[in-house]
Amino acid sequence: MKPWLASGLLMSGSALLLRLHVTVKLRAIMELDSACSSEQLACHYKYRSISSLPSHLDSILRLYTYSVAMAGSVESFLKLCCLFCLVATSSGQLSPAFYSRTCPTLQTIVSLTMRTTVLLDPRMGASLLRLFFHDCFVNGCDASVLLDDTATFTGEKNAGPNANSLRGFDVIDTIKTAVELLCPGTVSCADILALAARDGVALLGGPSWTVALGRRDATTASQSAANSNLPGPGSSLSQLIAAFAAKGLNARDMTALSGAHTIGQARCLSPAFYSRSCPTLQTIVRQTMRTTVLLDPRMGASLLRLFFHDCFVNGCDASVLLDDTATFNGEKNAGPNANSLRGFEVIDTIKAEVELQCPGTVSCADILALAARDGVALGCDASVLLDDTATFTGEKNAPPNANSLRGFEVIDTIKAEVELACPRTVSCADILALAARDGPNNLAPLDVQTPNTFDNAYYRNLIAKRGLLHSDQELFNNGTLDALVRQYSTNAGAFAADFAAAMVRMGNISPLTGSSGVIRSNCRTVD
Repeated sequence: MKPWLASGLLMSGSALLLRLHVTVKLRAIMELDSACSSEQLACHYKYRSISSLPSHLDSILRLYTYSVAMAGSVESFLKLCCLFCLVATSSGQLSPAFYSRTCPTLQTIVSLTMRTTVLLDPRMGASLLRLFFHDCFVNGCDASVLLDDTATFTGEKNAGPNANSLRGFDVIDTIKTAVELLCPGTVSCADILALAARDGVALLGGPSWTVALGRRDATTASQSAANSNLPGPGSSLSQLIAAFAAKGLNARDMTALSGAHTIGQARCLSPAFYSRSCPTLQTIVRQTMRTTVLLDPRMGASLLRLFFHDCFVNGCDASVLLDDTATFNGEKNAGPNANSLRGFEVIDTIKAEVELQCPGTVSCADILALAARDGVALGCDASVLLDDTATFTGEKNAPPNANSLRGFEVIDTIKAEVELACPRTVSCADILALAARDGPNNLAPLDVQTPNTFDNAYYRNLIAKRGLLHSDQELFNNGTLDALVRQYSTNAGAFAADFAAAMVRMGNISPLTGSSGVIRSNCRTVD
């Protein structure tokens, strides 16, 4: 065989490997066969200093040298090279066995860590699954969601869909630390996140699937991309379908992946949070509020308003209670609050009593939330909702309320809907109490039946019109996906199979492979 022909065959047999423009070097080496003995060929190989080529190309040349030296023919090399190319071309793709030699303990490390994590905190399975979704849906499954902000970019952690809601970063850090000890500089954070998401689902009773590995990590992140790419909880069905289609996922994939909401909760709170650390908390609050409302019935409404004004600024964080200092001007004297908010001394009284019984345990934010709830239950009669009439002047224009109370239209909307379903049955006072209870920071299971078990109850909830998020209920809302939701609600096996298949496709969204990414030694920063 002519050397130039052999070179041409090699090009057609391994186009992926030779796309780095080294054809001339390979041809030159092979043409030496016509003028050199097999012993001399190795010298020429060293002389041409091609060890600087990418490692897989260097291996081809070494294989060529060995083949010709042993068999004395280029044909022998070509047969071996074709076999080698079939294996080597996968270096730029994902493979379940990617770390089988370089880090054989990887999946065991992830599995054991996740087992311990989910045992201590069942919600973490759902949290890591969500973390994986939010990573893949931005710029692909590249672990960019794990990066902290730097001087050169603002990352994804504080994007609208992620701020104060994503969690599980510390679990990935723990796994990464263990992996780095055993397999330093080998395993990407992106692959660790993919495995952790899978194992979290399996540990909560869901399906498992084969995770193809070999991703590389991103060196940057984009808050704007996270804000624009991640579908929101208020998305319509058409918006959801479009968002998933942009990532190469069809409506069936979307419906199956939405079933991830069969585990997890919408907030990071729990009604039993202080059940051990401060079991008398709710009794203290209730007794203080009972005495307070007996002496001043208006205080129930005032504390409810105080709670609203706290939550609507930077969340329910008790920032509204802070006095001004030398370093900041707080919220008390802001336009909607100045000379109108009241009830601070009630919170102070409750806090003092709680500190005596449970020092350093209960936040002011939680005390305010409980006080607002109990104030509604003890002293509210919906009189604050009444407009003035010819026979009385109501509360809306009282000094603490005038031009500052808001939300009347929300109660009106709820009342109108309730009247349609249950005419002249439910009081405005009870509607106001329920609306206050269901404020922005209460615990809300995404699956109201089995929030910590991966099953198909989520779809039964949708059929019963109990989807927590608008985007959930859109899947079953007299639309094109109603039949699929019904199928999943009665066939857990079909849902599990489709979910696993969709997760595989999810994990293949624009991964970085080969030299297109890096292996970060710390998942939060770029080396």
